[in-house]
Amino acid sequence: MPNSLITRSYPHGDTMAFLLNCFLLALVLLFGCGAEESVNSPVTEEGATDVAPALKSSPYYPIALGNRWTYRNPDGSEWSREVADLEMFDAEHFHSYRYNPPGKLDSLGSSEYVKYADRFVRRATLSEINDVVRDVILESSDGDTRWAYEINCDQAEQEQEPECEIDKNPFKPRIMTILYHANPNVVWRSHLTLFRYPLVPSATYNALELRFTGRGDGLYVYDFEAEGTILGRTADDWESIETPAGSFDNCLKIQYEPKLKSFTLVDFYEDSPPFADEYLDAAREVVESEILQEFKDLLPDLIGKLGLHTTWLAPGVGPVKFETRDGIAELIHYEIKPAQ
Repeated sequence: MPNSLITRSYPHGDTMAFLLNCFLLALVLLFGCGAEESVNSPVTEEGATDVAPALKSSPYYPIALGNRWTYRNPDGSEWSREVADLEMFDAEHFHSYRYNPPGKLDSLGSSEYVKYADRFVRRATLSEINDVVRDVILESSDGDTRWAYEINCDQAEQEQEPECEIDKNPFKPRIMTILYHANPNVVWRSHLTLFRYPLVPSATYNALELRFTGRGDGLYVYDFEAEGTILGRTADDWESIETPAGSFDNCLKIQYEPKLKSFTLVDFYEDSPPFADEYLDAAREVVESEILQEFKDLLPDLIGKLGLHTTWLAPGVGPVKFETRDGIAELIHYEIKPAQ
């Protein structure tokens, strides 16, 4: 009888056996149920409950050597990526990805280095990121690798503009004035995290953190500091995705969005006096506003250049769809080797 252990009357000599049986039963009920619950309901940092353990055992970005994915762009062109080698950087093993044609997905080079652990990491050095920053500025500044703000106060219709009020130096020509040049430099960056494990819906994490410093010159000289973050966000629910390579269930969409955390303009002073003191505050306000806007424009442009495209991941397969500036790239063929 299931309840005999509780209702049966024991002789005095069997008391110890009764207590031991009760103790063992309590251990089974306490730790047996708890262990099963912790396996079936893992909890993420955000407190969300994960899906079935079967999905956890199937990585969303398989990295066995020889794995290969081929994609088709909206214009019909095709490109592929392959896990080509295993390399060591800073005492960590990274898998090298080879693109054909090279550099198709980002501006960091033809190879991509990633680490498979609690997060999926893209290796990017400071010099690589600074090269991308300069490329973005070059595209937006008519061939100049610096931000520049020019005013032409010799035109009658501009005489009432506040920017011209700060340039009333009678000893300086006023046809075209460089209000500032600015060259931001990344001095620190975090790991470039494509996504974190466990991969669950409605999660937010820091994909990349950047710290900038720089100096501006022109009519005024100053230093500036800024911090920016690119956030990774997973969609609110799992999706089923159709591609030329097949149908994939339990896919999760990841998007990236920029956030400017702080900006500070320091040591603002005149480079070529004499200027009227009352114009200094107005000049600082204009310069600060303009460079702040430059940073707000810079971060979104960095996302695609760093390979942080909107991505749909399928368990056991990896990326099945990308959304880039050129449109949607879909998976048309893939070869996945057994995990090593």
